[in-house]
Amino acid sequence: MYPLDEDRLVTVDGPLGQSLVHIHDGMAHIDQSPCRNQTCVASPPIRQTGEWSACLPNGVFIRIAGQKPEDGLDAYAR
Repeated sequence: MYPLDEDRLVTVDGPLGQSLVHIHDGMAHIDQSPCRNQTCVASPPIRQTGEWSACLPNGVFIRIAGQKPEDGLDAYAR
């Protein structure tokens, strides 16, 4: 587990090779992966509790863990 308030690059080994997860500015994103279609790299960064992103071909899954806000809302829309 890595906190979102500390910027870092995390290398994650998978069956196809290494994926690079970038944690920065309170969010996480799969920046590089050896998969063929690169859907994980094209997906937006995650930042809210319960959000997740994955590189299924490489078996890499990232999720934001923690407490949900006490305001009872799951999402905000503008």
